[in-house]
This record gives sequence, C-alpha cells and structure tokens, in this order.
Amino acid sequence: MTVLTMLLTVISAALDGPPDSRGIRLARSLYLAALLPVVLLAA
Repeated sequence: MTVLTMLLTVISAALDGPPDSRGIRLARSLYLAALLPVVLLAA
C-alpha cells in the first residue's frame, strides 16, 4: 500500500508539463492504473 501511494506521488509530480505531451498522457494512464489497487485495498 505504501509503495502504491509513493508511486502515485511520483506520477503526480510527472504530470507537471505541457498538457498535450505524450508523457503526460502516459503518466495519466499510469496514475489511473496505480489508483485502482489503492482504492480496492482501502475498501
């Protein structure tokens, strides 16, 4: 759980940048993929 939360923090930091860049889209998809297990573990 802690590792997933840290991963979300790192990805959030990576979201700073031009809104239409390819890296931002990748970071957003990784963020959503990492958020799902956190939500499931917290439930």
